[in-house]
Amino acid sequence: MGLLTRADNKILKRAVRGGSPPGEILDEMGKALRERLGRLPQKKTTPHTALSLLKAYGAFQTGFCLALKEGHYSSYASVGLGIEKFSLPQNTLWSETKARDKYFKFRFKKRPESKNGKKDLVYWGFPLDVSLRAAKEPWKAVMILGTLESSDFNPEPVLAILDEVADKMIPADYQKTAEPDFGEAEMNHSLFIEEKINQFHQMHLVFNNIVLENPVPKTNFCEKVSAMVDHTGTVIPLPSDRPLILFPIMLDRELIAHRLSKTLNTKVLLSFEAGNPEKALIRIDSLL
Repeated sequence: MGLLTRADNKILKRAVRGGSPPGEILDEMGKALRERLGRLPQKKTTPHTALSLLKAYGAFQTGFCLALKEGHYSSYASVGLGIEKFSLPQNTLWSETKARDKYFKFRFKKRPESKNGKKDLVYWGFPLDVSLRAAKEPWKAVMILGTLESSDFNPEPVLAILDEVADKMIPADYQKTAEPDFGEAEMNHSLFIEEKINQFHQMHLVFNNIVLENPVPKTNFCEKVSAMVDHTGTVIPLPSDRPLILFPIMLDRELIAHRLSKTLNTKVLLSFEAGNPEKALIRIDSLL
């Protein structure tokens, strides 16, 4: 169960009534997350990174951000949905009734989930362009979180975080123009990386990770590493052709990293173990 559910109910009630600032309902990890999100550089993949960090903290199963264009909300970042993209009619999410609140709870008639998605999810919507809250015009961007119906998910800590860093959930290009380019190639690559890590995690709940520097750019370095690793693990190309190598936890990570770096005349950028895809994505974020 996520840490969001641990907030004290009395404090939450006071915050909702306006008796204390929203930030005070956050625990120490929530405050640290808000600061971490605030330090993220504003680039095209930042919304995906922010969602991954939020998922590692919160008690939700899926999350996605959507932007309004030509009467539809189209996804540009997601976690827990694989590489699937989708769009929804504007009236599926926005209405003047929903616009009266800072967040809203609802159900999809047809879930925008992958075929392996859970069937008992309810959804929470959070407008991302804070200036349009309570306005009589549709939000330009919105974040949706899917939670288990049986969970005691609390949206207030999420709202407290978004009140400070909602801009990190919106691509930089979108904030500058009315018809943004969300950087499809870059975003698709990030989703590809997430999907490959998710697939490996399904076979290995805990797994080793190594990232090597590419000693000679533009030489298909990842292909060379993949041939050396063979069936021992999985190699995922990161930007600049740096290989992210995943392999089972029972293998000696330090020994493998040492041998690969010596054989390939390169250096190890990262070496760590992860118990879930979100932790791996957080560790490699600076290299994306």
